[in-house]
Amino acid sequence: MSLFMSLDCPHCMVSHSPFYIHKIVVTSTTPSRSDRDRSSTYTFDASGVCGPCGRMVVAGFKGRCLAPPALEKSAGDLSGTAKFQGHHADLEIVFQAPSPAKPSAPEHLPPPILRAYLDAEKAYSQGIWNLAAGGYRKAVDRAVTPLLSEEAKGKMLGPKIGMLEKTNLLPPAMLDWIRIVKNDGNFALHDDDHDFDSREEIEPAREFAFTLLTYLYTLPEKVRRAQGLPKEEGSTP
Repeated sequence: MSLFMSLDCPHCMVSHSPFYIHKIVVTSTTPSRSDRDRSSTYTFDASGVCGPCGRMVVAGFKGRCLAPPALEKSAGDLSGTAKFQGHHADLEIVFQAPSPAKPSAPEHLPPPILRAYLDAEKAYSQGIWNLAAGGYRKAVDRAVTPLLSEEAKGKMLGPKIGMLEKTNLLPPAMLDWIRIVKNDGNFALHDDDHDFDSREEIEPAREFAFTLLTYLYTLPEKVRRAQGLPKEEGSTP
């Protein structure tokens, strides 16, 4: 059978993408100590090409097999036929290179804002662009609400932007950033005829959300700590 690896692609961000194996290199063999067990524990490296995007990764595996993992190729067959006998379902992935990027966020965000932003980043890393755009909008909405009076709670982000304009708390450029994040989020959630289909389309909203959260929460907390003041209540470490 043709063997493939199911991995998260670090290039196109598709989760559990099939990588068709091009080469297998066995790096170590440990025979079983039991006379009744003819299998051995093998560690091996495999290079493969992502089905959706065609780019390559290398992964290391460890598992018990009856024979060394190998790949037989026929003329014109790029992926070959895998010779892999034994308990291949129990394979352990030891490493992957390049590895998928882990979602990260600006420092010192309050937990509700952090959750919304990380959810957006997870969707972004998996190529779920509409969900990511909606998540960045939610994170920004939660970030600006504490800047306003109690009457802002429960209002949509659009009216909150109008209230922010009257406070002069943020420069006009940042208000424009918030509008872009809002509009992209609304488009992702409500447009009937079109979806975001590339990271380039939502990259501005992602960048603006990160910068705004850094300005509102990361930088003030860094200043507080540099001055020896206690951390702001509700911020993350």
